[in-house]
Amino acid sequence: MKRNGSEVSASDLKGRVGPNMTKHTVLRVEAGNAEVTNLDLRFGAADFRLVSEDRTDLLYGDVYHSNLKLAPTAYTEPDGIFISQDAAGLFNFQSWKTRWDLTVSNRYKMRLKIKAGAFDGQLDCGGLRLKELTMKTGAARVETRFSAPNPEAMGKMHLITAASSFSMTNLMNAGFRNMIFEGGAGDYKFDFSGAIPADPTYKANAFFRMGFSAVEFRIPKDLPAQINLRNIFAPIDAPAFTRTQRDLYRNNAAYRNNNPILNIEIQMGMGSITVV
Repeated sequence: MKRNGSEVSASDLKGRVGPNMTKHTVLRVEAGNAEVTNLDLRFGAADFRLVSEDRTDLLYGDVYHSNLKLAPTAYTEPDGIFISQDAAGLFNFQSWKTRWDLTVSNRYKMRLKIKAGAFDGQLDCGGLRLKELTMKTGAARVETRFSAPNPEAMGKMHLITAASSFSMTNLMNAGFRNMIFEGGAGDYKFDFSGAIPADPTYKANAFFRMGFSAVEFRIPKDLPAQINLRNIFAPIDAPAFTRTQRDLYRNNAAYRNNNPILNIEIQMGMGSITVV
């Protein structure tokens, strides 16, 4: 792993980062020999961008910050990489914010873990060889998409967020078997378009536990799906689904083969649920 910290001029950063982010850290992490690499990213308040690319390095990126204490530190272990920043001793909250632009290689199998504070995030995990994805955030605005299918079978996706605006697109491209989303009050959108894995035994189970929220699910008409409501105090608007039992809804594709591929379970307080 190589890291280089430097200063850049304000004119170089104009339009890209905040006016106080005049320091620049380059992250470059080489791939190890582990069959599955654990990539662990931890940061505070930030503008965060992540994309995938076919490259020999495991990770390459630029981090812009206002204080050298916020320069991320990388630790390399035999089976993984741990990258974090330390804001201890910084009392001006506005000075904590950083800008991360990361590119992660789609050549290597990995378990990706992100732990962050209040941040604005855009992640395109399309094509990443993800075995697991874990994300824990403070109050955040996060857009995550899977623009291309995951070449691996993802065993688990676990997402925990405070009061947030959170959207996920092309979720079936993730190839997950089990998804857990835990959120506070917020505005949430989940789009289950994408390619279904070729494995005939494939099932996707998605569990949602949320507080007072407005939630939208986008489910393609040809994806056999059912929705199970648990302890719901919110109305559900799902015109393409039929209520088969008190708290169970199925779309026509699930009826036709009587074998739902996507199983959604929701626990939620007050708010609204829309299925389109």
